[in-house]
Amino acid sequence: MNLKSILEEAKKVHSLYIIIATMIVAFVGIIMIICGFKGSVDSKPLIFPYLLLNLGGLLVFGSTYTFINELYLKKKFTKHLQLFLEQAIDKATFSRAISDYGISNVLRVFTREDLLERIKKSKNVLMLVIRNAEFFDVYCPELFELIKSNNLKMQLLFLNPNSKVLPIVARKFLSTTPEQLSARSKQVVM
Repeated sequence: MNLKSILEEAKKVHSLYIIIATMIVAFVGIIMIICGFKGSVDSKPLIFPYLLLNLGGLLVFGSTYTFINELYLKKKFTKHLQLFLEQAIDKATFSRAISDYGISNVLRVFTREDLLERIKKSKNVLMLVIRNAEFFDVYCPELFELIKSNNLKMQLLFLNPNSKVLPIVARKFLSTTPEQLSARSKQVVM
């Protein structure tokens, strides 16, 4: 048995105990309310029936609240918490896999100057080039100098302008048309 099935079984047993306990308490509360109504008609001192009515009402309310809280709200909360934890574990696993590969940082937004500074600090660069023709036009002499001085090993991966993946990359990640991205890719390669 794995941990997940054990936890599921424990939740079911816990829920069953909650249902039974709240039903017993609600039943006792209803009996107290009935006795309180009956006693208010039969007895002269009204304090005892009054207490029975109020305590019975409190038991019914408390058991109903507990039932709703335990079986609905906590289940919903635990589902959200479990989803959050699974996402956090997935991100941590993905992050660990990236760092195991040797990638120290992934930048979504950067300037050309930031990119050049990071390249200068690195000894080994593997870069996916999709549409950075301007970067190579501007910094080509500096990049060649870094490579010639034997301080930098640079590998460039280019997206094939005729690739079947190109339309997906264009639409999903770059908000452009496949034709525009294909033209940019051809420009970078040439």
